[in-house]
Amino acid sequence: MTGGPGALGAFQQYLLQRVGEQVVLGARRRLIRRMLRLPMAEYDHRRPADLVPRLTSDATMLRVALAQGLVAALGAPSPSPAP
Repeated sequence: MTGGPGALGAFQQYLLQRVGEQVVLGARRRLIRRMLRLPMAEYDHRRPADLVPRLTSDATMLRVALAQGLVAALGAPSPSPAP
């Protein structure tokens, strides 16, 4: 099987994205679990309509920062942004 440098770069990018997505998924799960355990009084001060977009935007920022950090640390080609 011959892959060459292009195949190695594609595999490395796949691994970086896979690890990044797993980290973000874990963070989202922990944050949602924490939100569900908040006392009801907390929702009197903060509307769920404000908390949910904040949660998703923070997870997106974590994904971008993680991808850039891994790429910089490993010297891999920059991954294309996820939609």
